[in-house]
Amino acid sequence: MKKQAAIVLPMSLVIGASVGTMTPTSVAAQPGPPCTGTNHCVDVTIAGGAIRPVPAVVVTGRNHQIYWRITTAGYSFASPPQPIGVAFKQPSSINDNGRMPVNEFPCNRVSPTLFHCADANSTLGSVRSYQYSITVIDAAAHRIISDPWVVNK
Repeated sequence: MKKQAAIVLPMSLVIGASVGTMTPTSVAAQPGPPCTGTNHCVDVTIAGGAIRPVPAVVVTGRNHQIYWRITTAGYSFASPPQPIGVAFKQPSSINDNGRMPVNEFPCNRVSPTLFHCADANSTLGSVRSYQYSITVIDAAAHRIISDPWVVNK
């Protein structure tokens, strides 16, 4: 009986290993930044040709990092010459009454599926809401746009 059990165990390991190599890695499983403390992670999911609703990012403190991660395969953040993947709207009557501090949100595209912005939150202590756009493109280069908010407290 022991010999038979010894033969079955290695076979199951070989079968499990070969199945694991055939399974594609999902976009969400890719390594990224830690999502704790002063790091905020926003998952961007596309369904039915639209970005699913993105909740407001609430920042309570100075110098936080915000990362947007595309979790749906086949999409990427737009890069120039298209509008960049995450871009804060110009200050206006609906966007913090036109009072956005200079360099409040420096941003960069880290990879096709990861975008980063630093949030200085230079007005700490007063609630300010900033609208931004998320622009992703599909395999055919069609733009898909959503306009959520960051709220600094």
